[in-house]
Amino acid sequence: MSIKKISKENKSIIKTMAGSVLSIAGIYLAMDHAGFSRGLYWYTFFFILIPFIFFAQKDLCKLQETDGGESSKILRYSLVFGWLFGICLDMGYQLQKSDLTLPGLKGKLIIAFTGICLSILFLPVTYRLFRLAAGLYVFKKNPEYTKKGCRKVFFISLAVIEACWIPVFLAFYPAVMSYDFNRQSQEALKGFIWFYDYQPLAHTFLIRQFLLLGIKLGDLGLGMAWYSVFQSLILAYAISAGLVYVYKRSGVKPVIFWILFFALLPFNPVLAISVTKDIIFSAFFVFVIILAYKMNEGTAGPGTYVLFVLCGIVNILFRNNARYALLFLIPAFLITGKTLKKKILYASITLVMIVCGICSKAMILKGMNGIRGSRMEMYSVPIMQMFRVVHYQENNLTEEQSRILHKYIADESWGKYYPYISDGFKASVNADEWYGDQIVLLKDYLKIGMAYPNDYIDAFLVLTAGDWFIDDKTHAEMLEVGDDSGLGLIYTFNGSKSEVLPEGIESKEYVPKLHGIYCHILNGNSYYDWPVVSILFKPALYLWVLIYTLFAGIYRRNKKFIIVLAYPFFYMLTMLLGPCVNFRYVYPFIVATPIFIAMALFEKKPEE
Repeated sequence: MSIKKISKENKSIIKTMAGSVLSIAGIYLAMDHAGFSRGLYWYTFFFILIPFIFFAQKDLCKLQETDGGESSKILRYSLVFGWLFGICLDMGYQLQKSDLTLPGLKGKLIIAFTGICLSILFLPVTYRLFRLAAGLYVFKKNPEYTKKGCRKVFFISLAVIEACWIPVFLAFYPAVMSYDFNRQSQEALKGFIWFYDYQPLAHTFLIRQFLLLGIKLGDLGLGMAWYSVFQSLILAYAISAGLVYVYKRSGVKPVIFWILFFALLPFNPVLAISVTKDIIFSAFFVFVIILAYKMNEGTAGPGTYVLFVLCGIVNILFRNNARYALLFLIPAFLITGKTLKKKILYASITLVMIVCGICSKAMILKGMNGIRGSRMEMYSVPIMQMFRVVHYQENNLTEEQSRILHKYIADESWGKYYPYISDGFKASVNADEWYGDQIVLLKDYLKIGMAYPNDYIDAFLVLTAGDWFIDDKTHAEMLEVGDDSGLGLIYTFNGSKSEVLPEGIESKEYVPKLHGIYCHILNGNSYYDWPVVSILFKPALYLWVLIYTLFAGIYRRNKKFIIVLAYPFFYMLTMLLGPCVNFRYVYPFIVATPIFIAMALFEKKPEE
């Protein structure tokens, strides 16, 4: 009997054995890279795990046989997605161990191979995820719905979410005045000669209006309480609008899950009353996605176009990097428009929206007599890369390399390095050199990078780990952790005290026990100990959901995915160039996640 015939007859067994061996190799390599000691626990773990891996791979082979010709396509997508996730997992654990990844070309090839092995390990899960995208699981797709049903879903969602948020509002009354509130409140109270556009002036102006309301009412705290009500209503409105889309695609049951998700998970009500630009931005981020989808469907009228432009302007006013990401809606509309007229119309409306947003920002700066802020944040990643080179390679620097780095890094900060946040280092550079000749800066930057590529790569990876590594904790621990710290995953400290307000704005804990519980969860990071649910507190989860939705769209070859994902995907890329990973930065993706998942699982294929 020939080897070919034996292989054909025992194909399933060979695949199961090969898959099991590669899976075990992936675990071994990843654990070795993560620095697990090879003691009794190591070998016991492997001994217990081997049969589970074998039976999972065997069951997968049976599933592939039932899928017939579709299985090869599902397999390709599953392996690529799993490979990317595996690489990120391996690099993440390496960084946890030593703040370093395996160096050089050889090191990166080992990481790539480990990712391949881990993709085989994940295959029993990822294959089923892409079976969902392929529509091979029986779901009630696109149920019939009525306008009355949509209104009902919207108002019930809005009412339930707001009702569940009220106790948290009372526990943190009048608002969570952390993050950038200290700076913005001082500018807001000093008035028009003090505005500084380091923070969005539109948001500072909004804070000013509620502080002025508080002065008129005789209580600044009451003014901020009305701010909390205003912001939480906008956020709940955006969430409810997203759930109407979910209802249209998948029925009531998923809507119930998402209502509970937003109503009960602790980070939602706390962020809803946090005085930070990211929350209002998150709401309008979702509005832009919904309105772009509606325009692409061909059901939009002039009113929708106006709302789309206005919501896009708010996005640009509240986030500087939004304008760059919104640009990608122009080619998205040109690709997906049903007629040439629609393509040109929607692309033109998007261009008008971006231009109006940029002009509005300039007019507000001039109208409020604002002072232009530092542009140093745009250099966050290069700054951290140079600081890392000095920290790790100081003794290896040539005279020319040392001269270049001294040109950009202030002498008093030479050798210092804290890899998880760039805020403290942006003020430790020679700003004139960074703002000077950009061609010279680029040449110097590349010259150092070519000499120390691994340090550049690792500086970027450590700074952004929370966005792509599912088990990252640095984003929640980079400043301080503790029930009374006001820091941790979400910041809840009262930052209202300043020269303008020496006494600050008093926080009143009307529900003190609930306040203590939430601080324990979000400042003390006790959610680490929650089985399964703790993953919902991980920023990387929501970016991987976005990537999965992108893969599902490519799999289905459905152009509607381009419209929904163009803005979020490119906004995510701009976010990777930021000063750190903070949970509030990822919140727009969390609010949009129900839309992404409903689209990935329930959006029709073009032929349907």
